[in-house]
Amino acid sequence: NLSFQVNNISEAREKLIKIAKINSILKNSNTNISESTEMLNAEIYTPVDKMYETILLLGNIGTLTNETVSTEDWTEHNQLQKIKTEREITRSKRRSKAASSGKAENWTWKDREELLERSEDNLDMAKMENWKIQDKIKWAKIRIYIHGGESGFKIHVPNYKNAFVSSINFFLNAIYVFLWILPFGVIIMILYFGIRWLRMRD
Repeated sequence: NLSFQVNNISEAREKLIKIAKINSILKNSNTNISESTEMLNAEIYTPVDKMYETILLLGNIGTLTNETVSTEDWTEHNQLQKIKTEREITRSKRRSKAASSGKAENWTWKDREELLERSEDNLDMAKMENWKIQDKIKWAKIRIYIHGGESGFKIHVPNYKNAFVSSINFFLNAIYVFLWILPFGVIIMILYFGIRWLRMRD
């Protein structure tokens, strides 16, 4: 596992892709760029004989903040699987010979086919397990974590169109309220001047 700190996550992503194109396979990548977070997580597979070269190249991405390297010895698994595969080959030959021998005269074709099919299936599984081990021995997996710089303060440009629309809406609402209270205002004015006029007459 390799962790890096960079100032520009986009440039770091470009460097990573260029390095992966040299002799590796980019299995997966996840980039997240937002106002508060800038990070990239990736996983690459590189040939074992190119692993150290690839690690040195990855060092050009940015400042290395954490590194964890671990290896698994597949020698014992590989040798054990070879023994299993050879044993299945021997069994397959023995079963094929038994199915075609005179002792199998009383066997039905179904019995012969089932015997050979089981033998072939076991041999296929042994070969598949052997291939998986060889594939793990051939390729090294490297996980990469890249963190961008702090976003800091950013200038937010207001949406003047929204401000203009809000101003018009406020003006129209004010007119609506004015028209709504206007009749009550007229009535109050009439009552006020009417009462005043009556008092003046008295």
